[in-house]
Amino acid sequence: MSRFKIQPEREETAVVFVGQFAPEQFHPQWFAANELIGAADAKNATVYGVTPTVTRFEISSMTITVEQKRFMVAASVFSEAAFDLTLNVFETVLPDRKSVV
Repeated sequence: MSRFKIQPEREETAVVFVGQFAPEQFHPQWFAANELIGAADAKNATVYGVTPTVTRFEISSMTITVEQKRFMVAASVFSEAAFDLTLNVFETVLPDRKSVV
């Protein structure tokens, strides 16, 4: 039992990596081509922008935001999928990169 009596209004998950990134690389089709998300998720993604300075899109219950110095996957609830997606990007697809530029 928690010793806190405060109940959060909402629960969120965010996984953040700080480094050097090329945001325009990280669009939904890149994630699909690298088998990180399904083709249907990539096709149905809500894309807010893909530019050299920031990329932001939503798939399922996750929001992916990549800026030049930050990579973030956020979910509106606690989500192991957010952790898995982030780890697969950096451990499987880009394992030898100290920075992604």
